Amino acid sequence: MKRKLAWKKQSRRFFTQTSGKKPAGLPPLRREIYGLLCISAGVLLVLAVASYHPSDPIGQLNPENAFRVRNWLGLVGAVIAHYLFQWTFGYPAVVWGGLLILAGVGLLRHLPGMRLLKISFLLLGWAFLASTLLALPEAWRTFGRTTSYYPSGLLGGLVANLLIQYTGKLATAFLSVVLSLVLFVATFHLRVSTMLHRLVVGLGASVVDFVRGIGGLLALLWGRISFSSTKARKVGSIRVEASRRARPGPAHEKDSLSAEPSAPVAPPEVEATEEPEPQPIEVVTHKDPIKELQKAPTVEPGADRHAVPELEKEVDTAPTEGEGEASLEIEEAIQEKELDYDALVRNSLARYQFPSTDLLNDDPEPPKVSREELIENAALLERTLEKFNVKAKVKRVVEGPVITLYAVRPAEGVKINQIVSLADDLALAMRAKAIRMIAPIPGEAAIGIEIPNRTPSTVYFSSIVRSEKFIHAKGQLVLGMGKTISGEVFCADLTRMPHLLIAGATGAGKSVGINTIIASLLFRVPPSEVKFVLIDPKKLELSPYALLKDHYLAICPELDEVVITHPQNAILVLRSLVNEMEQRYDKLAHLGVRDIVAYNEKIEKYAARGERSDEYRKLPYLVVIIDELADLILTAAREVEEPITRLAQMARAVGIHLIVATQRPSVDILTGLIKANFPTRIAYQVATRPDSKVILDMYGAEKLIGKGDMLFLPPGTGKPIRLQNALITTEEVGRIIRHVRRQPKFPPYELKLVWSRPSASVRAMKESEQDELFEKAKEIVIRHQQGSISLLQRKLKIGYARAARLIDELEEAGVVGPGQGSKARDVLISSYGDEA
Repeated sequence: MKRKLAWKKQSRRFFTQTSGKKPAGLPPLRREIYGLLCISAGVLLVLAVASYHPSDPIGQLNPENAFRVRNWLGLVGAVIAHYLFQWTFGYPAVVWGGLLILAGVGLLRHLPGMRLLKISFLLLGWAFLASTLLALPEAWRTFGRTTSYYPSGLLGGLVANLLIQYTGKLATAFLSVVLSLVLFVATFHLRVSTMLHRLVVGLGASVVDFVRGIGGLLALLWGRISFSSTKARKVGSIRVEASRRARPGPAHEKDSLSAEPSAPVAPPEVEATEEPEPQPIEVVTHKDPIKELQKAPTVEPGADRHAVPELEKEVDTAPTEGEGEASLEIEEAIQEKELDYDALVRNSLARYQFPSTDLLNDDPEPPKVSREELIENAALLERTLEKFNVKAKVKRVVEGPVITLYAVRPAEGVKINQIVSLADDLALAMRAKAIRMIAPIPGEAAIGIEIPNRTPSTVYFSSIVRSEKFIHAKGQLVLGMGKTISGEVFCADLTRMPHLLIAGATGAGKSVGINTIIASLLFRVPPSEVKFVLIDPKKLELSPYALLKDHYLAICPELDEVVITHPQNAILVLRSLVNEMEQRYDKLAHLGVRDIVAYNEKIEKYAARGERSDEYRKLPYLVVIIDELADLILTAAREVEEPITRLAQMARAVGIHLIVATQRPSVDILTGLIKANFPTRIAYQVATRPDSKVILDMYGAEKLIGKGDMLFLPPGTGKPIRLQNALITTEEVGRIIRHVRRQPKFPPYELKLVWSRPSASVRAMKESEQDELFEKAKEIVIRHQQGSISLLQRKLKIGYARAARLIDELEEAGVVGPGQGSKARDVLISSYGDEA
């Protein structure tokens, strides 16, 4: 009884939120019963009319006449078929059974009423046309005076007689052709010009070409039938999915960054006496929180998008059976513009399936340090401190996958600096690569000494994705960062960072960290809600993600690459992002909202009321990832730093977030202007203490051990958190990409390319200041397709300073691109005389 009431309450809430009215219509169970009854009745009616015979006895309904009945449904079928056949359309009267079947399918599939009504009128129109055409031969022979309506029924026979009598035979034939064309256009959405063109081309050519033209027309007709039937099946699911997604999710709640791990509670302390008794050391071992989730074959529309569904194990590159058809439908709909952008997105989203954790490598049981070894290490640590006249006790040991934390409580009168200065001596005694000290541990009267395990265990990305903390984390763009030193899964929301700066030496795990960030979003966020802009000057790390251009990538159609690798293209894309940011701010201001979340909620409310606009539609988040900032800065510092700074300062409210990585955390790369706008930072192992100071504004990153060991500095906090980044292999990334490629394609999200060229007024102002050799220099540069100072020096016989000024003027005029170090500049004009 309670489950029934809960189900009714949930159903009422769903209809109230989607339509704003009280629930109306039939309950789901009753709809299914009525739908099955309608389909059954329709099938029986079709069989009765199809097996009609004029000699069946109709007047006497008695068992003696049963053997004379030829109808497949006996006497009852003969009677029903007689009246439907004689008084309506004749043999086309099977349309009445078809209407019942259509009504039953509509009840079962929740098809909209207007769609069913349209199909019903089309079916009746075809039945009327067929009935009239069946009666025309007899009416033509008797000149409209026939009274036998056997093949056509009463309606078709009367119409045929009237047409022959009052319009003549020629007009009747013409009207029949026109009515057929009207029904063809209304049913299959075919253009008359297209059909006539194919027929005319076929009639005016050879026999082979004529057959090809007829074949092309039939192929076009069959494709339209397939597309129309598929679209009819999906309209209902699209409406339900759109109404469910109109509900605001829990991700909009204001919550703090879900990255702060809970500090372990210290045990009750025992005051030291003159003869202290040995107290047992508290050893906190890590209990694996990973729990297997129930597998779900599909993602229901409107389900919690933060859940990670388990899908089928398919990692091959071969497309599934329906993939080609789905892509063809979307491309055909885009070309014909029969469905708008929002309908295409909902159509693809209704069938989209998130990647399964089965695509990832299994997480083996991690090796654990024995309790005896931990106690022995704690005793060794105490003895080493005692050798240097430092009295302290290890009060707690926290074992992690890679690092073990020893909480040391100094005795009264012992200064913290006395223990911190012994870091190298303790590392020697503990036989550790390097140790890091937390002096003191926040909220505790103890100093934390982090010592690497002798046999560290690997943190696999599958353990992050399958964890309950990752699945139930609140946020729009949740990232699975890794595990803390205590073994807890650590997640963070990119929208609350709002930008991320990553630095680390080569081989420290920076590229793997970027892959885990991208994979985290692929496992949680659908393509309709996030798009990536990938800039990879190294041309190796992010290039595999170019295969996701039909799903997750924002592209510039004018550029010849999807993942940006050329510095000149990177500058153009960054300028386009600044232009995208300004356009988004204009849209937010027009609707009177302050951020992208409120904007999308308002757009959903308008869509629920049936108000749509091509200009104002839901905006996806844009995640801009730059894998190597140093290469871009060294190539064109001013052209790169300016758009990055503008985006970091203003782009948060409109849903644009930056993730910038570099392996050179020096002051000439990470300038103060860039660092000021990146409050969230990740430091992997660096070579020197100054590098750690640049990225974190504190020391400590030089003490990391590499292989994913990192310090995460959340925004608004002064203490970094030590994490072990999860490992995701190249094979796992490839399997995830192949799975996403098999999903339905989404309409492309295009960025408008902005060419930095001065306006006409600016050009007019600077013409008077141009060098008198400007036109000659312009002609030389365009003719040789090389923008270099040495070329102008040789051709014009001028000095270096004047040639450099000419190159600067050519850049301002849009003739050449920005400088690329020692390389010649790109020439942006192909021939002399083109507008710059």
